[in-house]
Amino acid sequence: MTICGSDLMSLKKKSPEGFSESTILRIGIHALYAIKQLHEIGFVHRDVKPGNMMNGANGRDRRIIFLIDYGNHSYPYSMLPYLIRFFGGMVRNFVVRDAKGISMRKPRKNVLLRGTLRYCSLSVHKRLEQGRVDDLWAMLYMLGELYVGLPWNRITVEKEIVKIKEAETDENVFKECPEEFVAVAKYLRTLNYQDRPDYFKIYTWVRSALEEVFMGAMKREKYTFSDKYEWEDDSMFTAKLNTALDYSNREKSSKKSLEGEAMRYDKEALLYTNIHEDNFKEVILHL
Repeated sequence: MTICGSDLMSLKKKSPEGFSESTILRIGIHALYAIKQLHEIGFVHRDVKPGNMMNGANGRDRRIIFLIDYGNHSYPYSMLPYLIRFFGGMVRNFVVRDAKGISMRKPRKNVLLRGTLRYCSLSVHKRLEQGRVDDLWAMLYMLGELYVGLPWNRITVEKEIVKIKEAETDENVFKECPEEFVAVAKYLRTLNYQDRPDYFKIYTWVRSALEEVFMGAMKREKYTFSDKYEWEDDSMFTAKLNTALDYSNREKSSKKSLEGEAMRYDKEALLYTNIHEDNFKEVILHL
């Protein structure tokens, strides 16, 4: 099992100048992939936040962001390499498995609030059943907060937070963030509990204009996954990266299987296999 390092909020505190756009975009891709993995086995996290996103402690894992705190559930570990299990958590199954197969679990009409107020979607504030889209709202709010903050950052009263979330446009909430965040927010507003999010659309926004969201912004600004994170010490950065690139024989043999956009990143495609576009196209849970 992967040993964790520090959570994102702790890492930000180690970075006096805050996180760069490059760092935020890389965190976004790692987070999106980890959340998708959990959704593909029929669970929603219900508490995506900086405190539940951690980098690894050793080797290449130092440069990957993992999702933690998804409860005491038994899953095939091979399916969850970017999820780290901690006891507790607020994870809930949104599917029903029986003799007839797999189907969507019927949403409850009035539920207790689960999650952290700062990152909750309006549906969660309304005490509606949480679906996959609500995890993605929490992810987007988390990224906005880590980059420049949110309009309701200093407010702790739920009614006041809801009032701002209802009043502010997506353009205002994410006005200092990468421009693609607004497109993601507007897309999320089209989804409800039972909808399967188009993870690839988020990854490669917008389909009609072929404008890519996170990866598109990275290419637009010439960012790479090997850029130094703010929390990494300059004197150790090269050594850590070289250690991370010392991949196993199994991974070396799989190099030829890496095709498409990720190969443009050369070493990054090997170091960060989760960035490959096929991971976001793949549909495991057909619901």
